[in-house]
Amino acid sequence: MELSFSTTLLRSICEHEKIAHQHFDQEVARELRARIADMVAAESLADIPDLLLTSSIHKGQECILLQLPSGKSINFIAGHTKLPILKAGGVDWSKVYRVKIIEIGGLS
Repeated sequence: MELSFSTTLLRSICEHEKIAHQHFDQEVARELRARIADMVAAESLADIPDLLLTSSIHKGQECILLQLPSGKSINFIAGHTKLPILKAGGVDWSKVYRVKIIEIGGLS
């Protein structure tokens, strides 16, 4: 899966362990790195277990929250120019392979 970030802070937190530790405790930083690695390894959201995902609305866009064991979450939106849409409406998350991380544990 391809990741992008809504802010340079979020990118830095995800790409640099030292910066993640400046914003989160060791447990959350470790969980974050593991989930980011899972996301990068996945071909699409269909490869991520449903039990970790919940949906929400963020600024009028459908958003997914990937829950971390610590209770924090990684919140993201589809990063496609043309979103894959279900016949019934809404994003077809099983076909999403680009996501934009918009928040991590309350930081955006």
